[in-house]
Amino acid sequence: MTHLFRQVLTPLGHPTLTPGYNPRGYYQYRMSAFLHDSFEPFLRKPENMPAWVPQSTDDPEFRSYLSGLIAAEGCVRLYCANSRAHAVLHITLIKRALLGQLSRIIGGHLYEVQRAWRLVIYGKAVVELLHFLDIRHQENVEKARLVTGQIGEKWSDVERLWLDLVTRIKFQVNQYKAQARLEYIEKHGIPHPAESKLSSDLMSRDPVCGMMVDEKKAKFTSSHEGKTVYFCSSACKASFDKNPQRYSHA
Repeated sequence: MTHLFRQVLTPLGHPTLTPGYNPRGYYQYRMSAFLHDSFEPFLRKPENMPAWVPQSTDDPEFRSYLSGLIAAEGCVRLYCANSRAHAVLHITLIKRALLGQLSRIIGGHLYEVQRAWRLVIYGKAVVELLHFLDIRHQENVEKARLVTGQIGEKWSDVERLWLDLVTRIKFQVNQYKAQARLEYIEKHGIPHPAESKLSSDLMSRDPVCGMMVDEKKAKFTSSHEGKTVYFCSSACKASFDKNPQRYSHA
């Protein structure tokens, strides 16, 4: 994402990445850009689809618009139903009208979620969309490749591939957070004050992805060699349970 950010904005101005601390308890980079000229067309976020976007899946401008929207606000994944791998794609925004317009063009169902709305598309319709979209967000590129290649296959054959991909992505995200922390400390001389409020006695490292997990709030745990192992997600727990020895060094 940072590479794409620099690639897109460098011709238009001076992009910068600044390490910072998220109130949710992790470090991240804040992306900003000082622009040479007005960036108004990009900053405006109307409640509806922009008027210049043709409302047709056959139009390349619409496909480009939808690709960007999915890269920024979308998620592609596989799940198990009736022992087979099925696909789902969803886009989450606070703009109900915009998602309503999209649903009339590409189909799907609109649901209200916490403080937002979500357009959800299932099954073969997901694969059809992915075939003609130009998604460049690396995480969704990898997921889309696996979804289009494995949909309809036995879940027992696909689950390991999916869990390995999810775990690898989470590991990359945590590496990104760790690098942001190091650069924050290098810049300020000390960790963020909020970090010290976390009691290390109550935090455990997820052995699969390396993420720190609050033991009191952990929803996913396993017992291994007489000890409780804490996980950040069901995907990490499933990966560990299938092969505990692989992660015993963590």
